[in-house]
Parts: sequence; structure tokens; C-alpha cells
Amino acid sequence: KGILQRLLAFEELLETGALDPAEVTLVQIATPSRERIEHYKKTRSQVEAAVGRINGSFSQLGKPVVHYQHRSIDKKVLRLLYRLADIMLVTPFKDGMNLVAKEYAACHDDAKGALVLSEFAGAADELPEANLCNPFDIESVKRSLLTAIKGLEDQPEVMAERMQIMHEQVMTHDVKLWSRAFLDSLKEAKRK
Repeated sequence: KGILQRLLAFEELLETGALDPAEVTLVQIATPSRERIEHYKKTRSQVEAAVGRINGSFSQLGKPVVHYQHRSIDKKVLRLLYRLADIMLVTPFKDGMNLVAKEYAACHDDAKGALVLSEFAGAADELPEANLCNPFDIESVKRSLLTAIKGLEDQPEVMAERMQIMHEQVMTHDVKLWSRAFLDSLKEAKRK
């Protein structure tokens, strides 16, 4: 899911001073999956080492710069986190639709926030207003994150418009719409 690369990009931005650890917090929820596969065990270990290293270098006592949880959380809490997040990082290497990106957009009827999204996520086709990045390229992730931050600071009205477009796209293009379109196409094909 690109979690390690996301953390490495965040760490590099902290190291260079592009991000101020007193001003930013990264919340990473890692829902357990495929825990028995060796590759996933290794990746989890690398992620947890990165979290420890980043917090050890940049956190203050009682104020970690990275909040990390490796467990499922209640949907109500998740929705609250989505609403509170200024920026959502969704950076999978390859993903079908990626509902997390759509859930974030759906939670922002207030037109606040920004989305940094992997160009390899299926949702990227439907959400081109997101700040797209290549998750294989740490520099690309860093650029997209900084662009989102700068946009929220310097052009809040532009960012609000982009989030509103993404919110409307998600809310109006749901499974019901696709089902109706599919059924209509079947009816049309039968008539011919």
C-alpha cells in the first residue's frame, strides 16, 4: 500500500525543514491484512522501524509527530479522522478502485482538505482534482504533499473547489448509477 514510502517522504520533508515537526502530525492507520505472508511481515517491520525513527528524531515528549496504529478501527472514528485530516495520503503501488480515497472525498461536503493520490489507484481516473503522485518515486510523493500544503495555505478557494468537485463526483457516481447504466445498456442491446 505504499505506507513505507509515504513515511520516508514525510521523514525527508522533516529532515530538510520543509515541514515543521511542531506544526504537522501524520496519522497512519494500517489495517491488518495478509499477516501470514512473509513479505507483509517484513514490510510491517520496516514501517514500524520508520515510525520509531521519525518519532525518535522529531517528536517532543507527549507529542509524537507520527501516530501509528496497526489494527482496524471503528467506522465512526475513521469518518471523524477523515473529516479532521487536512490532507489524506493514499499512495498504493497498484490498487483497484481504492475506496479510502473516495471515503475521504465523501466525508468532505465542507469542501475542506486535499487528497494526495497515487496515479496507480483506480480512483485516480475519477478524481483527477487530487494531487496525483507516483508512489515509486519519493520525490513525487514529496512534491504532491508540498503542493497540497501550499495550495491549502495560499489558494484555499481553489483547493475548496477541487475538493467540492471530488465530493460531488463520489456522491453522484455510486454503484446505483453504474448499475442503472449497465441495465440501460442491456435493454438497449436487446432492442437492437
